[in-house]
Amino acid sequence: MIKKSVQSFIIYLLCMTMFYSPAFAESNAEPYENFKNVQFVKNYDGDSITFNIPDAPAIVGKNIVVRLRGIDTPELKKKSCPAAREKAKQAKEQVHSLLTNAQVINLHHLARGKYFRILADVEFDGQDLATALLDQNLAMKYSGGKKISLVPG
Repeated sequence: MIKKSVQSFIIYLLCMTMFYSPAFAESNAEPYENFKNVQFVKNYDGDSITFNIPDAPAIVGKNIVVRLRGIDTPELKKKSCPAAREKAKQAKEQVHSLLTNAQVINLHHLARGKYFRILADVEFDGQDLATALLDQNLAMKYSGGKKISLVPG
């Protein structure tokens, strides 16, 4: 009886150690790597972008969706108000234009974020994409908490 209790306690401690270790903690996620000269494929909206990563195996480097770190753009979905949908459309078009015309696109500080999505800082021709969208009032700063609308109302 005591032997089973000791075994159960040891298993409990191992599980707790594993789940509370930095490897399992989202807030402690370490950036993985930087990728240079990635290829823009498409963008779903203003903050979700698909890239190909040259020289990476296709399973991890082809059609990889990346979410821009630190910002949120309005949603394109139909239940959004017309003003928010218009801002969302502008953000999508701006991202598409900037990345289609970019000579060099780099991904920095890749990490897994909320919902296990890939987050990254996206740099195009030496400029930060998130900063460009913020400067044009097409995005809001976002760090994973409650979202605030860019469009009043």
